[in-house]
Amino acid sequence: MSAKKYSLPRGTRDFLPGETAVRGHVRGKVESVFKSFGYMRIQTPTFEEFALLSARAGEKIRESMFTFFCDGAEYALRPEMTAPVCRLIASGMFAGMPKPHKLYYIERCFRYERPREGAYREFTQAGVELIGSASPAADAEVIALAVRALESLGISSYKLKIGSIGIYRELLNQEGLSSKKQDKVVELIDSMASVREKCAAILASAGSHEDDIDYVRRELTEIYDAQQSTGYEGDFAVTLPEKYDAAVAAEWLKKLPAYAEDTCRHRLAAEGLVKAEMATLLLALSGVQGGFAEVEPKAAELLKSYQAAMGEFDRLGEVCACLASGGVKNFEIVLGIAAGFDFYTGAVFEINAEVSGGRKRICGGGRYDKLVEDFGGEHTPAAGFAFGFDRLVEAFEVSGGKADKSAIDVCIAAESNDAAVIGTAIGIAGELRGAGFRTAAPLSDEGIDAQLAYAAATGARAVVVVGPADVEKKQCRLRAADGSERVVPADGLSKILSNESAMS
Repeated sequence: MSAKKYSLPRGTRDFLPGETAVRGHVRGKVESVFKSFGYMRIQTPTFEEFALLSARAGEKIRESMFTFFCDGAEYALRPEMTAPVCRLIASGMFAGMPKPHKLYYIERCFRYERPREGAYREFTQAGVELIGSASPAADAEVIALAVRALESLGISSYKLKIGSIGIYRELLNQEGLSSKKQDKVVELIDSMASVREKCAAILASAGSHEDDIDYVRRELTEIYDAQQSTGYEGDFAVTLPEKYDAAVAAEWLKKLPAYAEDTCRHRLAAEGLVKAEMATLLLALSGVQGGFAEVEPKAAELLKSYQAAMGEFDRLGEVCACLASGGVKNFEIVLGIAAGFDFYTGAVFEINAEVSGGRKRICGGGRYDKLVEDFGGEHTPAAGFAFGFDRLVEAFEVSGGKADKSAIDVCIAAESNDAAVIGTAIGIAGELRGAGFRTAAPLSDEGIDAQLAYAAATGARAVVVVGPADVEKKQCRLRAADGSERVVPADGLSKILSNESAMS
């Protein structure tokens, strides 16, 4: 009876050597860019107190986290990195160190959610946090850093969108809304704006895929449920189709944005969040997008009676000016972006790029000036972002990026199992490893043909053959790809191999 075979945990992945080589290449490039901006790496525990991770989101976040009890306390595997970093700052461990603190991380995170293409329960975040600066230049730096990381990987087909949660915060402050109610308003606006953008993207691609039909079914059901729960009786009341197919999806993709917007307007009033006039203003703002010169007069007209909110828009203009000065000019102002930005307070941004399955968000971030304070620290302005590292790797490969997947530079092949031959081969391997060459020494009793086949399969850039006659003469043979060999001294082989032509 054979032993039981165990399955991979749901929502996780194994990465084979070729895949880890690509991931290591991407990580190295990104980390190099982080360091070039003066950021230093930090590490925090894989799990934190559940109370910390739910401090802002509330109890509802429990259903999307892995939680457990230990030593009388409840913990959870971290779902993201910003909260742990803010906990670290609030603890006072950086007291006395010069500000701003420029920190980066590349760490695994965990979320308990339905696994699907591009969304796993275990994933990696690569990001930075710039702690202690309120300058627009700080916002611009974290955005520029993300762009430079993409450029270092050769990813040129990306879309950078910049907005401002600060504008909404100031408008809602004037309405007297608490932070939690503001978060709810931002969430509703984001949900509506996401429908608008997703429908436009699908229509632009002339898609009629099963995923598009599922999207229409899901969003239409959510709008219907929201209308039923809030007593909606407007002109955009939803009647759910009896069946969903490509034709039904195509028709609804044209109509969904209007239904989502009117439903959002109704919910904002029905749930006692804002008055109808403010709801109309918020929804109008969410549709403003384009180049800064194009957007500025539209924003000025909408915000002419709201000085503080206009001040936030002007600050966004300063961020854009700093970006342009730093050479980042390929971006669009999109005042409707708010996805996942409930704890942000100022400028926000997201980057979309081509990955397997289409263009998707691979990076998001912005300014959060209250989070450290929310976790018990002093008032501390901050800005940051995180790459979805797994999607970043996909974007790298989709863009045509290549990484060295070979594990071996030099393969030593022995023509005999004689102790002197094997000893010489191992000695040569040691000398080459000391010189920085990834080197494989003979490890089996297989013949020379099998060893040469192994060298070819591993992609070794050089093969060194050692036989009994070579031991006596203190030499070895450097074998070319066409099978030809040339004799070289065994002593000092690393110097010969360092010659570029010898390793080509």
